[in-house]
Amino acid sequence: MLTRYRDGLKDTLKAIATDGVYKRTFLKTFPGLMVTKYKYHYIFYLKDNLSKPVIIGVIHERRDIVSRLGERLS
Repeated sequence: MLTRYRDGLKDTLKAIATDGVYKRTFLKTFPGLMVTKYKYHYIFYLKDNLSKPVIIGVIHERRDIVSRLGERLS
């Protein structure tokens, strides 16, 4: 079961690279920060004017997403 979940997460990361996921802007004040979700994990990445997306966080939905993300963006 863990292997299937991990493989699905990897597939989602690959789909981010090809713009093949449902995504949304996380903050209106920071439009380059995108978020998508795979089951229980939110995947945050930067895409604005970059040739490749940069993953900045894969955070479980039970975590304090705002503080975890804030640590990575500061």
